[in-house]
Order: sequence, then C-alpha cells, then structure tokens
Amino acid sequence: MKRMFAAGIDQARGVPSQWDDGWDGYVERFASREGQFIAANSLAALGNAAMKYEPRYDQCRCTGFWPRARMRLCATFLLTIKVAATASAVALYGGSFGGGVLSTAWKPKPRNAIAEGSRAMAGQAGYGSLLNSSLNSRPT
Repeated sequence: MKRMFAAGIDQARGVPSQWDDGWDGYVERFASREGQFIAANSLAALGNAAMKYEPRYDQCRCTGFWPRARMRLCATFLLTIKVAATASAVALYGGSFGGGVLSTAWKPKPRNAIAEGSRAMAGQAGYGSLLNSSLNSRPT
C-alpha cells in the first residue's frame, strides 16, 4: 500500500517527468518503487546477516503513551544485536540508501545516485517513524 500511495504522489507530481501521465506512467512509477523496495530489503537482509543483527519484532511490554512513543521512536533508529549490545540500524539505512542508488539504473536520466540514495534513506526514517508510532512492537 505504501508503494501504491507513493507512486500515486509521484504520478500527481509528474516525477519523473519523462514517464507518461496516464495509467502506463503510474505502472512505471509503481514498478520503480517496488523494485527499489526489493533491492533495499535484499541489501538490508544481507547486512543484518553479516552483522548478526536480529531484525525481528516482538510485542512491546511498556505501558502508557510516552514510554511507548519513546520506544517506538528509538525502535526506528536502533536494533538490538544478539549479543545484547545496541547499535544503529546500519543495515536498514544502508539497504535503503543502496536501493535508492540502484533505482537510478532504471529511472530516466539524468539521475544523481547519491541524491536518490539519500532521499530513500530519509524516506525510510520518515516512514519508519510513522509506522513505529502506530505499531505495538519493538526490536528484540
């Protein structure tokens, strides 16, 4: 749903402008978003495996609005390593950045790979914060 919504926004904005305004353009934008998602998640999974991160979620045990809000915001930027040390979610944001960079391969030229990767990473932070604020979960 997120990618369908984002493709709709891209369609309304006409981004990228080289793609059609009609149904065909929407399909291209959606496929581009989906391809970037697959690339980002694949890279993040490889990174998680290499660094022995445990990205699965379990039920939040905290109670009250502010403790849950703090935990959800922290869950956006932190993952707990199996050895019980906390580290930044390098694989998650690295995967997002890499997915954005890879998306320049199929998007119309000219494209700045660093800018696309940076936008994808910022989007991950924004969507992640929004999603974590609505879910009752935290990294294990």
